[in-house]
Amino acid sequence: MKYRMNQYRTGCRIFSLVIGGVLSGLCSSFANSDVVYTKMDEHVAFHINAQLFTYPAYTQFFTLASQQTQGQKAIPDAAEGMGLLKGIVENHLLALAANDEEHDHSLGLYADTFIEYRDLLSLLVVVKPAYKADQVIVPLSTSYDLPKLLATLLKTEAVARESVIVNRIVSQENFSEVQKVAAQGLMVGRYQLPGDAVKLVSFWDVYRIQTVQNKAKVRRGDLASIEQGVGDVVDLKLLEKSVKKNKNLTDSDLLTLWQFVWDKKNKQQYYLETGIVMDLHHDQPLLDRFKNLVTKTEIQRYYQEHQSKFIQVGSVEARHIRVGTQIKADYVYEKLRSGMGFNEAVKRYSLAKDGGSLGFINKKDKNLSFVKKLALIQAVNKVSTPYRMLDGKSYEIILVDKKQPAPLPLSDKSVRNQIANILAVKKAKNDLQNSFSIWFSKYDVVLNSRYFQKVEGLFSYEAVSTNTISE
Repeated sequence: MKYRMNQYRTGCRIFSLVIGGVLSGLCSSFANSDVVYTKMDEHVAFHINAQLFTYPAYTQFFTLASQQTQGQKAIPDAAEGMGLLKGIVENHLLALAANDEEHDHSLGLYADTFIEYRDLLSLLVVVKPAYKADQVIVPLSTSYDLPKLLATLLKTEAVARESVIVNRIVSQENFSEVQKVAAQGLMVGRYQLPGDAVKLVSFWDVYRIQTVQNKAKVRRGDLASIEQGVGDVVDLKLLEKSVKKNKNLTDSDLLTLWQFVWDKKNKQQYYLETGIVMDLHHDQPLLDRFKNLVTKTEIQRYYQEHQSKFIQVGSVEARHIRVGTQIKADYVYEKLRSGMGFNEAVKRYSLAKDGGSLGFINKKDKNLSFVKKLALIQAVNKVSTPYRMLDGKSYEIILVDKKQPAPLPLSDKSVRNQIANILAVKKAKNDLQNSFSIWFSKYDVVLNSRYFQKVEGLFSYEAVSTNTISE
């Protein structure tokens, strides 16, 4: 994903990155952004870059947000509403900026948005509707050679062995425009809901809602996965039909709710890629780009000001009990847990000739025995469970009496990398703050004055240099 840079219930997660308070903590009031307040049709909440967001959808979203944060009987709070509005607007501006640049994450975003949008609609219905077996038809059978058909329609070279075809299909993660058109033209299912005409489900409809794990199965023509995908598409259509009836919403309202979720997922993706939200299992290409802006001087200054954050175990004083069998070790351990003093247990059961003392253990000692290395990782004043020694001939129970901390030096690569990550995230936050100021000037934001009154400083941002590191 590329962005312009200037140097409970399921519903709980739906609102976690929407409410404006999340980003307001990154921004300081400085100059009002270009936001227009004007009276519009009562169905309209606001326009952003000429895209309409409906008021009925906004009120449903706002009510759900209040219920998720304050309980089912919560009365929507005006201040919270302005925070939600701020978050929604900022989310969409970020999405618009992403669309201005080339990016390759839209297919993944669609699948994530589909799941969360479905969950959101589920919160708006009392009873989740279910389709009947005769309402959905998947015209596929075991004799239907879908892998070969996909190989042809997706312009994949057809070869003799099906496994090779499958592997070649799976290896193509993204669809070209030609492949996308072919996938949209391949019908894999049809359905008819009460009162509606028969409608078709394309291979593209099924593929784009799949998780990363399921995309490969669907792409190679797994019939069970495709049939499940058709069912998921119909499930959503039923939910939408039910929500429109029960909440008196229109298709435009549903599009607004979809956009709210899409923009939220887009922001979440940006947060992960910049490291603003950390995830050890997620690539963070934008964080790496900000790390390149971090200087040695900044790293040194941060280390000097925060040395207390970089501490390791320097040394410990510890005692131990050595016994010959697992049965004996378990017996002694239970005695200690039952209240027997450690020194008493040493006298009664330990085979070691050192009186139970491991003495002063320094982490820098390169000749530490295995039991002393174990002592370095034990908690203070907590009897360890029995450890089997490397020779298999004895078992040790350890008690650490004192632990002496020692600073990790700046020369340690892990320390420098940790500091660089911290400073890179700060730079990413500063950059996002600057970007919002630019985006509010670039894109038209028009709020309906029927519902929203101007709040001084609500959409205000202070310009900050990406080289400025603030606490």
